[in-house]
Amino acid sequence: MMTERDGRIEYQDRPPHPLVRIFLVLLGLWTIFFTCVLLWTIRREATLSAGTALMALLCLVLAAAGMVFVLAGLNSATDLGFDPVANRLNRRCHGPVRNRRDSFRLSDLAPPELVMNHNTEDDEPFAMLRLILPDGGRFDMTGFADRHEAEAWRGRIARLLLGPNTPRGGNPPDARGID
Repeated sequence: MMTERDGRIEYQDRPPHPLVRIFLVLLGLWTIFFTCVLLWTIRREATLSAGTALMALLCLVLAAAGMVFVLAGLNSATDLGFDPVANRLNRRCHGPVRNRRDSFRLSDLAPPELVMNHNTEDDEPFAMLRLILPDGGRFDMTGFADRHEAEAWRGRIARLLLGPNTPRGGNPPDARGID
């Protein structure tokens, strides 16, 4: 969710509900436990047949799926704050495991790119803004109602990054989008 207050633009990820986080972690741990029991059962067999090898491969896939559930449950949410007074972009990652804060100068940032993304071939594309950070990372901002809303926020962020002399009616020259 993006908001603008007192000339400052803020973006906040919405982390999953705590009960959803607990469910994902427990589901992942149960999957890993179940995989360990299957592997122990397979290990007791004296010969390695094709069926046993296939079962061992299935166990590895289940263990990987369990880890994905655990990581999804422990994922951090991120807040961004574009502060023109302090000339800083403040990023805060907060979650049950990882908490981190860092800050970048606004002059080191390029305006975000508009990216149209597809979940599947049947879904409508959704708009997101991709901000390339000075440390080489990227941050994708989602949650826009449509492309027009994303373009409006891209223009506001670009004006904030490029300074007050950027024209209000239109996009700054290097704030082009990508389809």
